[in-house]
Amino acid sequence: MKKIVKTIKPIKTQNRSTKAVKSTNAPVAKKASTTSKKQPVKTIKPQVQKELKRDEFRKNKVSGHPAYIYKKVGRKYEYVGITHAAITDGTKNIKLEKNPNPKEQKDAYLRPKSEKQKENKFSKKPYKGWSFTKNDKIKVEKIKKIKKR
Repeated sequence: MKKIVKTIKPIKTQNRSTKAVKSTNAPVAKKASTTSKKQPVKTIKPQVQKELKRDEFRKNKVSGHPAYIYKKVGRKYEYVGITHAAITDGTKNIKLEKNPNPKEQKDAYLRPKSEKQKENKFSKKPYKGWSFTKNDKIKVEKIKKIKKR
């Protein structure tokens, strides 16, 4: 409960003398008592994001290349990029035995590190008919274990 106290404040004038003037009713806050009980601190639990396994190919809208998506964490995909170039940004890419796109015969390569990106940066529908060979799946599993960018 707040107490209302009338106080008198001095006001300075030009001739440096002070006059006493009544102030308006100003609320005064209660002082905190030192014997009050301490309230327990609320702990904030970290939010656990759903982790869903995926096994699909989609187009990455940012790079324009296809990507193999193997996991969805929250609203982000974890993926490995696929390209036709042997070298990307100065790093050697891993050659695949067979192109995962059944309509192409060109050599395909995997990016050496997996990456994370928001799900809206990928095409809405996955590619149909795309798949890895058994040996290529082993290469993908090795890349998954490497620390992400």
